Amino acid sequence: MLVPALLGFSLICAVPQPQDAPIDPLPSAKLAHEIAASWSGGQIDFPRFERFLGRNFRGKMLGQQALQHLLQIQLVENESQLQGIEVNQAELDALIGEAHAQAKAAGIELKEALRERRMSEEEFANLMRGSLLHDELVRRALKMPAGAKPTPEQLSAWSKNRVEELMSASLAPPEGYAIDAPPYRVSLPELGAVIRAALPALRLKEYLTQIVLEEQLLQWARENKVILSEAILELEIAWRRKRVAENPAFAGMTYEKLLSSQGSSIETVRHGRELRAAGYLRMFSEMEFDDEWFSTRSQEELTQFDLQYGEAREISWLMLHAVEEKVDPLDLDFADAKHELDSYLLEINSADDFARLASELSEHEPSRPNDGRLGWVHRAEPGVIDNNILLAAFSLAPGEISAPIRFGEGMAIVICHQIRPRPGQSEFRTQVRRGMHNELRPLVLKRYNTRLFY
Repeated sequence: MLVPALLGFSLICAVPQPQDAPIDPLPSAKLAHEIAASWSGGQIDFPRFERFLGRNFRGKMLGQQALQHLLQIQLVENESQLQGIEVNQAELDALIGEAHAQAKAAGIELKEALRERRMSEEEFANLMRGSLLHDELVRRALKMPAGAKPTPEQLSAWSKNRVEELMSASLAPPEGYAIDAPPYRVSLPELGAVIRAALPALRLKEYLTQIVLEEQLLQWARENKVILSEAILELEIAWRRKRVAENPAFAGMTYEKLLSSQGSSIETVRHGRELRAAGYLRMFSEMEFDDEWFSTRSQEELTQFDLQYGEAREISWLMLHAVEEKVDPLDLDFADAKHELDSYLLEINSADDFARLASELSEHEPSRPNDGRLGWVHRAEPGVIDNNILLAAFSLAPGEISAPIRFGEGMAIVICHQIRPRPGQSEFRTQVRRGMHNELRPLVLKRYNTRLFY
């Protein structure tokens, strides 16, 4: 599809992405009132939802890309006014027609794509108009002949330094803004509107659910005269630190580093509404899953809780990919992988030897830089570690190394570093309650008769 440099972000957003779920058209009454969600006792309109998205994404990569896009639009508009440049309507109509034709050739109905991305044809036409203005500004700057088409590199170079300079002013914007450096100004709702157009419906529903839950849990706290203490918030932060440090999916990353990779920080979390919602959810879970609730669980449920929250072991592994049948001469089949791992076992006389070989030879990229460490695991880590690996890990004493283990993706050897026994009953139940927050979220939504219009 036609993607002028100025329009890259918006037109990418306008084309349906493969992972997107179909977006059902909203009833006209909902559109007229701009209601994104409603429940017994409250509602969220789209402007507020967009403000939430703008605030949430401002420091993240997608938010920075969206802000650059909006600044480039303002830059082109301001420079065009200063130079007295106007767009010929016939030229604009021709460009829009070309966009429709190229979309159709790619099997895309442009009007439908715009509708699914909540972009009007008028907004699209304004973006195309901006593209023509951008072309003319670059032609004049480079003293190109009339009608010459600037290259994408020339278009990008013209605006890059200007936009980067403006972006530096976005590091500490006033409340309610992504940037405020007149004449360049972008509010959080304006930024959020672009984010909303860029994200697929399923992601938007997740974020909308989050803001609704924040409101509903606050409402629940008022109704039940529940007071959220700083101690509970610190317990939640401590739980997150521990879970990230021990979760093998994060391969030894700290909670602070994880937040930094997402454009956030521990202080941002501390002052955010999301942490307070999690704190209220902790208190909600204590009421929903009280001691009587545990006493009425089936033996099967209690066994599953024990597998997920009971005894834990700190482990590392050295993993090799393997296939049933070789396609490439460099492939390893399972017999090859076992033979190679057996040879490594002969070289290992200590945990340090294991760590050195894992850092050099393991084919599991997330854990290899951390000497193969998977962290603390329980007997069940659904969707994270293959059960064969866990079974082997829980058969080892501290310092012991397993024989080669076959699992779905290949084979591995595992070392057990430490064993942590099952916590006492009170702490065990606290961990179970915290681990069930995802199950509580739909319960809260249902209790307040929530309707999400996505």
